Amino acid sequence: MRMPHFLVIPYPIPGHVNPMMQLSQLLAKHGCNITFLNTEFNQERANKAGAGLEKLKESRIKFVTLPDGLGPEDDRSDRKKLTFSVRSNMPPKLPKLIEDVNALDVDNKINCIVVTVSMGWALEVVHKLGIKGALLWPASATSLATCHSIPRLVHDGIIDSDGNPIKKQKIQLYPNLPMMETAKFPWCGLASSFEGSHVHSRSSFVFARVAVFMDLMSGDEPKDFSRAV
Repeated sequence: MRMPHFLVIPYPIPGHVNPMMQLSQLLAKHGCNITFLNTEFNQERANKAGAGLEKLKESRIKFVTLPDGLGPEDDRSDRKKLTFSVRSNMPPKLPKLIEDVNALDVDNKINCIVVTVSMGWALEVVHKLGIKGALLWPASATSLATCHSIPRLVHDGIIDSDGNPIKKQKIQLYPNLPMMETAKFPWCGLASSFEGSHVHSRSSFVFARVAVFMDLMSGDEPKDFSRAV
């Protein structure tokens, strides 16, 4: 049986890249082939730093890049700017990248992708190509449940359609969860409502079509929380 070939696509910040690399190394140890998609900027920075890439390149992990659309002078710590640029520039280029990778070994084509949150657009792209996908959620399971509940929160008048709280209050999403302040939802405080709109518009697609990996091993998660999710 042919081993799976995963294309992994993290959102280009350390808090997403590092967990995705850990998952990639685990999959590679089990014989899976990994194509790791980095932005050109991040890959160049990693090459300069060393980052143990030579050892990784000798394993089943191969690296490919796409531009994030920003210039060298742009501030990539500006999440709004980075996210909009990535969404504008990378989706049209992804099918060609997959085609090029597959052409290198027609017997080892990409048959699954794994993305982190904020790269959900890639799931829509590969769905049209007949490739299965999964989402790696690098944050807590509690934050995942909160984002999953966005349609219900809108329906119940807790937040508006842009993700902004209607009023400051405390709510309990599930019986096993503590009370939460609406002003501290994961997408709040990101300088604009674009993130709330994005999560709301994409959540149905993501949760309906893909498997979601998350960390339920941490003692920080409520007991039996997996049943709540």
